[in-house]
Amino acid sequence: MKSSLGTDQRVILAPGVEKASSEGEGAVWINIESLAPPAGGAQAAKLVSAELRLNGRKADVRWNDAEGRFRSEPISLESLEKQNALVLSLGDESGRSFEVPIGSLEVVPVPLKYEVVWSKAPPPELGRGERVRVEGILALRGGLKSQREEAGKELAARTFLATVPSSVLESFELLPPPREEGGVESVFGVRLGFAAVLNAAIGLELKEGFTLNASAGDSEVIESRKISIGPSVLQIALGRAEGQESEPGPGRLPFTARERLKIRIEGQAPQRSSKIQVFQGGEAEAAALVASSDTAELLWAPKREGVYRVLAEASLGPGMSWNVEEKVNVLPQLKLAWARDHGETIKLDDGQKLPLSVKVLGPPALDKETFDRYFTLKAEVLGEGGQLLNVELTDWEAEKGAQAEVLVLNAFSNKPLSGSAAKSRVRLTDRSAGAANVELDSLDVNIVRGGGTLVEVLGFEKGPSGYDARDLPPNFQLPRDASIRLGYRTGGLVESEEALRKSVVAVVSDGEHEKVLDVDSVAGGLVVFVPYTPSGFGKHTIQLKISGKTPLQRDFELQVTQGRSERAWTGVLYAVGGVALLVLAFLGWRGLGYLRDRSKVLERVNARRHKALGDLEAEPRESLCGSVRLTIANRSIGPIELNGNVSGQEVDAWVSEHFSMETTIFSDEKRNEKRLPMIRSCLAEARTQLCLETEKRLPLRGVDICIAEKRDSEKPDAEKKTGESGAARLEAFVVHDSAGRKAEGEKCLLSLRLQGDGKLRVTTSSGRTVTLAPTEDFPYNGWIGKSGSQVRASVKVPGVADYSTIIVDLKC
Repeated sequence: MKSSLGTDQRVILAPGVEKASSEGEGAVWINIESLAPPAGGAQAAKLVSAELRLNGRKADVRWNDAEGRFRSEPISLESLEKQNALVLSLGDESGRSFEVPIGSLEVVPVPLKYEVVWSKAPPPELGRGERVRVEGILALRGGLKSQREEAGKELAARTFLATVPSSVLESFELLPPPREEGGVESVFGVRLGFAAVLNAAIGLELKEGFTLNASAGDSEVIESRKISIGPSVLQIALGRAEGQESEPGPGRLPFTARERLKIRIEGQAPQRSSKIQVFQGGEAEAAALVASSDTAELLWAPKREGVYRVLAEASLGPGMSWNVEEKVNVLPQLKLAWARDHGETIKLDDGQKLPLSVKVLGPPALDKETFDRYFTLKAEVLGEGGQLLNVELTDWEAEKGAQAEVLVLNAFSNKPLSGSAAKSRVRLTDRSAGAANVELDSLDVNIVRGGGTLVEVLGFEKGPSGYDARDLPPNFQLPRDASIRLGYRTGGLVESEEALRKSVVAVVSDGEHEKVLDVDSVAGGLVVFVPYTPSGFGKHTIQLKISGKTPLQRDFELQVTQGRSERAWTGVLYAVGGVALLVLAFLGWRGLGYLRDRSKVLERVNARRHKALGDLEAEPRESLCGSVRLTIANRSIGPIELNGNVSGQEVDAWVSEHFSMETTIFSDEKRNEKRLPMIRSCLAEARTQLCLETEKRLPLRGVDICIAEKRDSEKPDAEKKTGESGAARLEAFVVHDSAGRKAEGEKCLLSLRLQGDGKLRVTTSSGRTVTLAPTEDFPYNGWIGKSGSQVRASVKVPGVADYSTIIVDLKC
């Protein structure tokens, strides 16, 4: 007879042993084996049946027969009496029966005890926002059977697993205990299967950790575990779809309805599955689901203002997950209104530029720079049939002195509108990528034409009542020796005669010389200028400007032709000059072609270079400077200067982005191939000049603070000391070109970046990020803080158990 408690097995009764005792816990079973026959003896008969009697009574025991070996199924010790006489009755294949006394067994009771066996044990550390499911079995052993059953019922009726603080325990449930292979442990004791979900929510005040306790009563603790709280492995980034940024803080533009927002789960931990949901309304079940995504990113445009709840979840592995909940306040969407009281109609004369003035109604933090970053205001001019006309307008400029919640923007058409223009429309759209057609608001205004025209005034000497004004066609002709009196019929302009006399200016230009025509008379909306006699040939331009309530700028073209005598002399000169030109053209055709092509190449290459210089001039002037100090494992390093020049890789990358080396200059492919060496030479020379200018003027906008493990054996022999064994040490340094640096063994601890809007972005190696103005303070949150010009960060250094500290003193 063998006894077993768990995996501990021992023989308690066997041939030669007639008495034994065992604790009343566990199980016993009986093995029956035939002994080998003696030398020359007959083979023993095969056993075919077995029966066990306890204290003279037949026991209900099942037997397993394996090749003549009999083994009983486990017999629980708790089912035996205190004193037990065990007798076996056996039968063989020959029909013979045997009665074999095994011996007597004394069962000694043991006290009731509890044990927790984990199948999915809790981890030693949970990151903030992580959720983990734990599973296990609470086993009750020892004592009397009635005691175990009563204690099991009491435990099943309550939650015997608890946490301190209690808010970490999200749920608890009882499970059926798993079946054990072999059935040895299943025949004794009471086993309660259980499962619980531990949630280290970000909003809980857990400090350094929490305690998980399994207890049998109010005071009896079966098992207690201390679980540490570490940094969150994932973060939720919430911002606008264009230029991802965190939720707006003081001085930033709040989110508004109908603009596209991006919600993304970020971090170093691998995500097996992710889910993002957005709710509006009440809490939990009462909230309405308005958007969701089964990936780590969600693009969402709130339809109306209100407070929304964003719930982000991610699976980190079997039984492990991460979740976080944030609230987003969405303000009413931006609205447009006309800033000038012109009603639904704008009246324009031919040649008058289209003036537009729009009010953008929004939050108090709205300014021109912020508006341009996230929104687009586009003006369109439509024809009578509703078709879109190709009209270019100036950039929108903000009007000073507007109210706090009103942004007034003004723009004008670059040129006068054509006669087919019938309506102007201003559309407010979201600048987000892929959202160009999402219209937030729009304004329409009808365009009505006036009748202003350029005329020739005859009969001036008869007075205003005798004026004969004749309309002049476009690009009319005038002999050089003729004189003309020009006038302008104002048409729809609303101006008094005295105002017109003071505000009208007419200038005639032949490209080199200009002549101002004074106003001679104004009567009945007709402005008459002094007579004009041209002094040269060719194309002349009459530029008419009218200032006042309805400003107008209009150009008319005039062709000055030769008189009769001049045309004769011109014919002779053309004949002589034609012969000379043929000779010169033949001799200089090849040389002129080369010079012409080179001039064209230089013109276009220089245009590229000047555009790149313009981009360089537009780069922000702010530059990072200061020093950094590190404290790693009670060792101080620094100060190390942040100052430095932009690396050659960054200069080369900037020039490559803003200066194209494309060799296609001419539309003719053969001509372009013929001049290819010239084109490459000019491009290389221009790029060299641009690189020199960029190296001098490109500011230092970002630095990385890095460490690397160095060994003394890597020093030159002259620097080694006698007896050194090549011990490892940490070396800190500042990198100005992290993108182009690929050194092995280096690790970036902290990154500082000056963004395009002048704000400072601080990022640790674990993904913690803070973006703020250089003059703005940020309370230390355990990872990053800023006070005055000093930035403090806690980072994890490989091989160092505790967190290390970096202090950056900014000087500019």
